[in-house]
Amino acid sequence: MSGQHPYAVRISPPAAKVLAALPEPAEQMVWDVLDAAAANP
Repeated sequence: MSGQHPYAVRISPPAAKVLAALPEPAEQMVWDVLDAAAANP
């Protein structure tokens, strides 16, 4: 599976507002989880 691009992660505007309101470590954790999910759905 080498050479394949990860899937794009899209979130809704309400979800983006919630994400922006989280403390920095929690926001980073969410992005890490989304990155991992996009890499291997």
